[in-house]
Amino acid sequence: MKVVLDARTVGRRFSGVGFYVLELIRAFSRIDADHTFHILVHGESAIEDLAPDPRFRIHRTRASPESHPWGDLWEELVLPRLAASVQADVLHGPAFLIPLRRTKIATVVTIHDLVAFTHPRTIPWKYALYMRRRIRRAVQTAQRTICVSESAKRDVLRLLAPSEEKIACIHHGVAERFHPQTDERIDEVRRRYELARPYILFVGNLEPRKNLGGLVRAFRIVRRDEKEPLDLVVAGQIAWKSDELLRELGEEDVRDSIRLTGYFPAEDLPALYSGARAFVFPTLWEGFGMPVLEAMACGAPVVASRVPSIQEIAGDAAILVDPNSPDSIAGGIREALLGPRDEWSRGGIKQAAQFSWLSTAQHTLRVYEEAQHNP
Repeated sequence: MKVVLDARTVGRRFSGVGFYVLELIRAFSRIDADHTFHILVHGESAIEDLAPDPRFRIHRTRASPESHPWGDLWEELVLPRLAASVQADVLHGPAFLIPLRRTKIATVVTIHDLVAFTHPRTIPWKYALYMRRRIRRAVQTAQRTICVSESAKRDVLRLLAPSEEKIACIHHGVAERFHPQTDERIDEVRRRYELARPYILFVGNLEPRKNLGGLVRAFRIVRRDEKEPLDLVVAGQIAWKSDELLRELGEEDVRDSIRLTGYFPAEDLPALYSGARAFVFPTLWEGFGMPVLEAMACGAPVVASRVPSIQEIAGDAAILVDPNSPDSIAGGIREALLGPRDEWSRGGIKQAAQFSWLSTAQHTLRVYEEAQHNP
């Protein structure tokens, strides 16, 4: 089988969807199967750092997935011809971007969430309109749609009403590098980023949906009760609609206790998770919630939102809270700080072990085969 995989979201710095694409490709390399993958990249890409695999063919394009309308025109006019030129059997858009008209080549699209439908006010209104149009048409056009959780699948079926037999739920995995780190490795990373005091941790982009404002308000409550100094480390890139959040993070009573690290290199994340007193993820909505599993795999007690996707992947291994209540978030943080860390760590590690990128890749290949043989 010949597959065209759009990996333009993987640059030198990238977030959730980029990690998904990179780990999927890495897992494909571990499967002994006679497939050829034509991988599309834009600019410098971490994919080029992977071990050479003769089944992987890299194709460079000037078309950025974030360029509109030029990137959209490329997807409609150039991408189908590129796929035809390599005699592809399947074209996979892992970031919801596929040609919006039917082609002779079977298409598969991954939908990570429907936040543009469910929480449109948390993203720029023009982008919400764009995403709603593109996602709706992609699901209508594709032979198969991959959703990253049963929660996301229910949203797609409820809001877009496709045929259920064309929708597959395939969970993300957890990369092997995410496991409890040694004290020496934790100390090394903490020294490098000048994290001298105990800290709770958030990992993710700084945008309204992640509810960092609620976390800051909860952090204020916790600090009033803590006898020892405690920092909040925010590891992520500044994204859209973040002005109000940055103002709140810089307010006088908390600014000396909040560390904004910006983008955090992937190789240092396991030590950052392992060294945290607690990992807190108070998101308003997620399609999956990859940082929750990463933190669990590293042995950090996890406090996360009681939303469907997080409940689905975390099970009983996380402290679940109401993201709309700073008091509830603060209560969860206190429980993590004062409770039996060893028990939370063991439970989280066991839960995270159920998710592997190899399984994700194997199930994805099955979806490719279904798309190819069931147009």
